[in-house]
Amino acid sequence: SNGVIEYSGDFKKTRSFAIWEMIINLAVSVVAIIYMGICGAILGTIAALVYRGIVTVYYSNKKILGRSMMCTYRHWIVNGLIFLTVMLVLFVDSFSGLSFFKLFINGIIHSLWIVALYVAVNFVFYKEEFSTLYEIIRRRKS
Repeated sequence: SNGVIEYSGDFKKTRSFAIWEMIINLAVSVVAIIYMGICGAILGTIAALVYRGIVTVYYSNKKILGRSMMCTYRHWIVNGLIFLTVMLVLFVDSFSGLSFFKLFINGIIHSLWIVALYVAVNFVFYKEEFSTLYEIIRRRKS
């Protein structure tokens, strides 16, 4: 969405989004730090990024591309469900206590099947986009 906005030359029209993002980040962080410590700062950043993501998707889809926002949100939902599935399979603490080398090897092994999972699921849901990508790559090779 940010790329669409930049490519269209509308970045100046969306500056207010960045200002509101900063205000949300500071306000939520300051209040949340009082109750949660440093984790409150993370909460403020997450709140600001959620706001910025929503308004950026709205602006790029509605104002520039003239289409429904659900196209982008569908991508988020599909990939978010893949992420949750991976997190359920690989509980975060399952890697604590490993040496750096074992952690590195586990990272490589798990990266292979996780990337394959993302590609496979996205291929099932977005075949047309994969076809477009294939055509672009094929044309560049010619």
